[in-house]
Amino acid sequence: MTPTPEVLAERERYASIVASMAHADPSALVHEFRGRTRRFSPRDLAVEWRSALEALPAGAAFNLYVHVPYCKSICTFCNYKRLRVSSRESLDEFVDFMTSEARLFAPALRGATFGAMFIGGGTPSVLSADQLDRLIGAVHECFTLHPRAQKNFEYDPMVMTEDRFRVLERYGFTRYSFGIQSLESSVNLLHNRGPQNRRHVARQFELLRRHGASETNVDFLLGLDGTTPIGMVQQIEEVLREQRPEEVSIYFISPTAEYVARHFGGDFARFEAFLKPFEGEVPPAIREAAARLGYLVDGDGNHILILRLKDAPARVRPFHDYCDVPSQIHRPLYVLGLGDSARSRIFGRMLYRAEHDVDDVDEASPRYVGARTTPGDEMFGYVAFVFRDGDTLDRARFRQTFGVDVVDVYAEPIAKLTAVDAITLRDDALLLCPQDRRARLRDILFFMPRERLETLVPRVQEAHAAPRASAAAAPPIAPDEVARLVRPFVALGAIAGGWRLAEIVGTGVAIVRKAPPARVLVRLLAPAGAHPAYRSTARFDVQYEIVDGSPSAAELEPALASLANAVAHNEP
Repeated sequence: MTPTPEVLAERERYASIVASMAHADPSALVHEFRGRTRRFSPRDLAVEWRSALEALPAGAAFNLYVHVPYCKSICTFCNYKRLRVSSRESLDEFVDFMTSEARLFAPALRGATFGAMFIGGGTPSVLSADQLDRLIGAVHECFTLHPRAQKNFEYDPMVMTEDRFRVLERYGFTRYSFGIQSLESSVNLLHNRGPQNRRHVARQFELLRRHGASETNVDFLLGLDGTTPIGMVQQIEEVLREQRPEEVSIYFISPTAEYVARHFGGDFARFEAFLKPFEGEVPPAIREAAARLGYLVDGDGNHILILRLKDAPARVRPFHDYCDVPSQIHRPLYVLGLGDSARSRIFGRMLYRAEHDVDDVDEASPRYVGARTTPGDEMFGYVAFVFRDGDTLDRARFRQTFGVDVVDVYAEPIAKLTAVDAITLRDDALLLCPQDRRARLRDILFFMPRERLETLVPRVQEAHAAPRASAAAAPPIAPDEVARLVRPFVALGAIAGGWRLAEIVGTGVAIVRKAPPARVLVRLLAPAGAHPAYRSTARFDVQYEIVDGSPSAAELEPALASLANAVAHNEP
């Protein structure tokens, strides 16, 4: 079949969208609901959950996620909501809040049986043994878990101890996950992880064997500053050979703008050039090592490689493995997320995330933000994640999840991609041709719901066409230009509301507060009106991200307003 000029032009449009993204990742598009998000209270969401439970599709699965957004230190590569631990008292307040939030949702979820639970973060191991006991006890009191529910716990190997393991063992936790990222303490120190090294990793495997872990997953991260492809392959092989974990997850880093600013001078092209050898050299080397050392490999190396021990010891199979997207379980999936920034899914109806402080306890407070979704949104997310992680979409699994054949739902995009030799249609599967990261995302866009594309295309094209059309109006922002724009605060550092300017970071500034301690990154993004923003000036959109502490919007308002005014005053 020969592609029409219209199909080729459509593919070029999608290529321009991908080119406009700093880092090509389907996750950003799956969660893109521009113009459809609003705030919800626990009371609102309880109504949605009760309604969903009255009309469950066949084969529905329920998972529970508990997010502990605290860490002993903030890794520079992390792109999750995380806060540095400030005191024992603040963690007690967090556990109290989580207990009350679980009790608010418990009546609405009566009748749901959770097949898997994951306690993650952040790093839940910052909680003491008695705090973990209170938190996990409240979860078990409020929700029904299947007798064979998989119970997962994620932790920091630098702070995990015997007494914490004893609590988890008592509640039936058997699957554990911890991040290695790199065995080299110099790399971990460079990324603010502390001096974690081989000794810490070996100690944790010793503790896990002692405390009933039947499955251990460890993570490595590819593309970290200070590492090399061959060095990472050697480290992964070392752990496979010496520790024999049941599962190893090898991720490619998805960098934040702050990470690229700190480690690559703010230049995403420089970062992608650094990442490219990891993408090309590591997957084949890992496949060879896995075969030699008795591991099976899932994933094609575009986003993740998962290694599973071929001859793992026999164990009682859980009701099902934890996941938070239907493309990993191939069933209608419902996820209840508790804890600041935790995501929840009411299948085919709603996606939402928590966004709150621990003193926000009113059940009518709109402390969750989300969007109502459709089966079409769910199907796009399924296709996007399947093709992010591999080349093959199984038609039977798609039917099991949605009750329809993928070919019937996506006849038009499949025909277009077949015409450009990107997809091969088989009786049992869709096969996407081998592609690099950006080409893969370009072709995934053919499956995106039309109404979402219509909001995405103008926004992205405007954001990147405007600087080209008027370079004088919106030049690239260099650190000295940022300093000029915030000149009133450069000399004194003082900002309204008790804040001070700490440093220039990439295309923005870091502001800090002593009491209570907090750190916030404020970015200037050009051109104005092209990005989600706290507010816009003539040339820039002003965004912010809370790095440390948990200041409320009201506490931040004076500093952000004065910064935006300073920028506006100094714009030409």
